[in-house]
Amino acid sequence: MPSPSSTVKRASSTVPQTRSPPHKRLRRSPSPSPALSTSAAPAPLPSRLPIPDPLTLQRSIPFQQPAQIGSFSYSPIRSQLFDDSALSYYVDPPPRSDLGHRYEHYIERDQSVNEHLDGLVYALMEIGGRPGGDDVRRRAAVVTWRGMLTRLVTAIYERRDGWKLNVMMLDGTLYIEDALETDDLEKRQPTNPQNRIFSYYGYAFESYCTSSLPPDRVPPQEARERAELRKGWGDDVNTNVQWCSIVKTTLGSTRMILGGEVDCVKGKYTEQPDTYVELKTSMAITNQRQEENFERKLLKFWAQSFLLGIPTITVGFRDPSGRLTTTQHLQTLSIPRLVRGKPHAWDAAPCLAFASQTLEFLRAQVVRDPSAVWRAEFDPRARELRVRALGREERSALETGDEMERVGFLPKRYVDWVEERRGDKGA
Repeated sequence: MPSPSSTVKRASSTVPQTRSPPHKRLRRSPSPSPALSTSAAPAPLPSRLPIPDPLTLQRSIPFQQPAQIGSFSYSPIRSQLFDDSALSYYVDPPPRSDLGHRYEHYIERDQSVNEHLDGLVYALMEIGGRPGGDDVRRRAAVVTWRGMLTRLVTAIYERRDGWKLNVMMLDGTLYIEDALETDDLEKRQPTNPQNRIFSYYGYAFESYCTSSLPPDRVPPQEARERAELRKGWGDDVNTNVQWCSIVKTTLGSTRMILGGEVDCVKGKYTEQPDTYVELKTSMAITNQRQEENFERKLLKFWAQSFLLGIPTITVGFRDPSGRLTTTQHLQTLSIPRLVRGKPHAWDAAPCLAFASQTLEFLRAQVVRDPSAVWRAEFDPRARELRVRALGREERSALETGDEMERVGFLPKRYVDWVEERRGDKGA
């Protein structure tokens, strides 16, 4: 499959389709703080949003080019650091790299720990401490991880995997997180040896493709060691370590703040997404069925990178034994054209249109009781999104599930900080 050659423009991205009515800017609804709610009102009846046929949802939805407002790192012991110490730089991986290299030294992050939105909102507190740094948060209608919005963008084509989200409102802004219960957290930790090694292949590819220094600043001795002794290997895999970017963007009428992990940058780090690279692995394509499966996977590849403004996706294709066979660089904005016109094709326009519609639907539900915590559940077989307010016991379980003092699923420290600033704004 040939690699597209188009490049990402810095201007706002729009998926052109048929004409659509103009959008009005979605205003942040004033709301009481969840901290002020001491008794739960009777839960409203569940509400449902049908998942439309993509062919019926072809309106053009504007999407603003994401702009970075901050970043942070996670250390090898999963401590959050407000610096770029975990930032990595892209290097070409050696041909025929062994993606099972040093598997015995694999350190996995504890997936049974629910981190909620903690890292993202603590970073917003750090950003908000700078002069004028809190303006973006105050204007945002949605704050969430990139992965949550990816679910909304891809839902219109999803036929197999369902999901659940928790949603709450604070100072007029919707906060959206993964709704992870005890069973869900246990399932996230891989126990099947085959699944574990397949997961490792992806992280090993990242190690071969990254360096802690830009290529032009790597000392000659280290470069020789990497090329000759370590065969291009970077560092042993420790999935606690991450570098995360926080961007502001707008989908349709909804201003958003999104946080997400970035694998590396290519060349110079500009403090903007224009040099970011997403790294992926996939089985080498040897027949028509594998090609179709890969092109379906491209929907999620595209959505994850598009939403964070990542212009390039580098895919490492491997054989069944875990050997790297080829590497391909894809331009994110060109990916939808790769599948256009094929029987299994997907289209970016209905993806963005449905995500925009879903955000507006969620806000309309939450404002019915802004002090509640809401649950949005996507059922791919019933083709609908169901939304309801959590009951008293469900909310209590959410707030007492770890040692952190929480209001809903947000840290109380963050809620208090927002409340203090709302008071400052009104003074």
